[in-house]
Amino acid sequence: MEVLTMIENNISLEDKLLSGGISFSDQKLRAAYALNLCTVSVSQIIDYDDIVILEQEYDAILNNLNIEQMPKDEALLKILKQLLDTITFFRIQEGDKQFIDRDYQNKMKNAIWNAIPNFGLIVSSGNPITMAVSLASQVGIGYMNYRKAKAENEYAYEKEKWQLHRAAIEQFNGLRRELFDTAWRLVDAHQVPDEYRLTERQVSQYNNILMDPDVYRRYERLDSIKSSFIAYPPFWYFFGNTASDMMRLYGGEVAEFYANKAKQYYEIFIQSFSACDLLRENPIASACALEYIDLLVLDLPHQKQKISELLAFAIKMSGNANDVLQLCAFAYLRIGETGKAALLLRRLVNENYNAIVNSQLLSSYYVNLALTGYSNARTGYNYLKERIDEEYLFPMPDMLALPGGEKAKTISDLQTLFINNQNTILIKKYGIVLNLFQEEFRVRFNKCIPVPGDKNYSDHYFDNSSDAYAARKADSSFFKNKKNISQYVDSLTDCDYPYNYLEVLNDMLNAVNSLNCVQGRERILLASISDAIIKKRETLLRIREKIEDGSKFTINDYDALIDISFDEFTREFFDLLSQYASEYVSQRKSIIAINEAEMNLREFCFQQGFDAPDVLYEKQNDIVAVPSIRKAYLGIELIDEGKLTSVVDDRFEEVYEILAKESNKVCMPGTPVKMILCNTEEFDRYFIRLIIPDKRAVRRKTVAILDDRSKSDEDLLFTTEGIMQIVKGKLRRAVLYEEVEINADKTAIIVQKPFTNPQVNMEAMIEMVEKLRKKPFLEIKEKKNPLELLAGFIKK
Repeated sequence: MEVLTMIENNISLEDKLLSGGISFSDQKLRAAYALNLCTVSVSQIIDYDDIVILEQEYDAILNNLNIEQMPKDEALLKILKQLLDTITFFRIQEGDKQFIDRDYQNKMKNAIWNAIPNFGLIVSSGNPITMAVSLASQVGIGYMNYRKAKAENEYAYEKEKWQLHRAAIEQFNGLRRELFDTAWRLVDAHQVPDEYRLTERQVSQYNNILMDPDVYRRYERLDSIKSSFIAYPPFWYFFGNTASDMMRLYGGEVAEFYANKAKQYYEIFIQSFSACDLLRENPIASACALEYIDLLVLDLPHQKQKISELLAFAIKMSGNANDVLQLCAFAYLRIGETGKAALLLRRLVNENYNAIVNSQLLSSYYVNLALTGYSNARTGYNYLKERIDEEYLFPMPDMLALPGGEKAKTISDLQTLFINNQNTILIKKYGIVLNLFQEEFRVRFNKCIPVPGDKNYSDHYFDNSSDAYAARKADSSFFKNKKNISQYVDSLTDCDYPYNYLEVLNDMLNAVNSLNCVQGRERILLASISDAIIKKRETLLRIREKIEDGSKFTINDYDALIDISFDEFTREFFDLLSQYASEYVSQRKSIIAINEAEMNLREFCFQQGFDAPDVLYEKQNDIVAVPSIRKAYLGIELIDEGKLTSVVDDRFEEVYEILAKESNKVCMPGTPVKMILCNTEEFDRYFIRLIIPDKRAVRRKTVAILDDRSKSDEDLLFTTEGIMQIVKGKLRRAVLYEEVEINADKTAIIVQKPFTNPQVNMEAMIEMVEKLRKKPFLEIKEKKNPLELLAGFIKK
């Protein structure tokens, strides 16, 4: 017996493994490892009782076997096929994968900014060791991060959702029985020593130890069972990982002792894993290499060659997993290999993985090259601008000016510009989220009174648009029958609408209290709403009295109910909230503080069921057609009184009249830019080529197109309400005609971005826009929500 022989000769198991005394090129050991992989995989799926772990086992191990190196045994082949078939049946849904991945990417983003508190560090190629602890130790790869988070119950709120179904547990328990039969046959065929084979009890104990939150006890327990895991290399990674945790709990010689132990265990894993070669790729191997680097980087001058080898190993074993490549890029930054880091960062940006953070890191690299005179740096930077909005990127020295108008000259200047830009973006994100929040509660408020006739409407019936208000008003025709009035009064009595209003407003106040910007200002926000309620108190009481005496309730009282506006109660509240959000963000002067503020906003979005702030911000330029309220073109008055009370909106015709008259002056003859009016074949062809969200809805609102076929490829859509830009096929959010600005020297119009074109008669273009801005139909536009101007509070 190997273990008994070592004990007799006073040789540690670790020394024996490192010296090659136990060789994984041995066919017996290889066969035992293959069997143990299956045993541990099935056992962990059952013990963790988690469909995410099941998915990880499939992707990381069972779907990743090196068939060439696997022992050729029918019993082993049979159990592997059964295991893969069973897992395939219970695989995780794509939506859950995305949730877990988004959560992990957010942790990674936080760790990056905490590790690089001074963004100029990368730009100026500072001392790499001054960067904080590596991400590999802080957040780990996604595979290990989830398991650690699960052990710490961080995913408790999703526990039921990801628990395995009873049928799955029964099937995997059946596989456990099959594994015993496989083990019997494999041991017999390959003369595998019994001490190499892991039993079900040993594996269950091992799984239990890995989930032990007490790191001291976990280390001791792993040490006591190590002799049973000769033929299971991953054990040594987890032992090393625990030793690393122990190292961080101590200082001085004790920390050094555990650091040396961790290095030893990591080395055992890498050597034995590589020699065995049963897996083509493996996240545990990548994690081991990266955590090993953490221990070596403090001795960078002497260990750089070893670190480079480990990074190459981590990338090779990653299987192109983006989370591993992210950690490798950061490791390259830590050791000053910025060129290699940039290659990985560019790859991650192209894969849209943590794209904003990675593009910011990559842009700083290009700026550094530009500052040192590298001619191709701007080419790389410009390529990056095609992938990510420029406002996110670290600025090039000659591209932006400081607030006073002077050009940025130093790294410090660029850092200031970068922070200011990120502040502005975050303020806009707060504005978008608060707008969404306001609209959600406005709809809830308008639902507090029943709909006449108990009709079913979508949320758009209850929103703040003129169409929705008109639809609610139109439903007053229900009250022409006195019996209907009595029925409606009963509904109002049952719902007790004033208390419903208060419940909605209380929920709103409770929700905003989770925003950091509100801290210490709760009393002011509460007073703004309570004062507004007191002002409206007489109207509420008067209507309630009429409801209590149902015979007095009339159509006019219904109209008064409809006119009780959510905005009357909350206008000052949202103005203050906007101001507080803007002030709070403006005071964040570092990338860490900005990220912390965005984290708070992200948590708020999660609580409200919204998309994450960066997703909402990215979507703001997409035109999403809001379903129209079904208009009552033909009302009962047409029969009762012989009168048509509804009219078709003639906005389209009025815009068309201006564009048809002025458009021929805008485009110069013989250029690749032309104006295309609707209802033409060219108009149809343009929309056939165009690939945008809600294309049909956008087409119906479009009156004319400024089609630019030159290299700049920047088109304008003139719609019934305003102008939309299409830059290189990407649609920008519409800007209302009256909000389109004209620059000081009258050479450009400001839509989402400034538009000017040497092949367009800009004077004629501006004149045409001016006429559209002054058209009387624009007066019916609703008042712009002040939250949309949130960024303006910085200037106040």
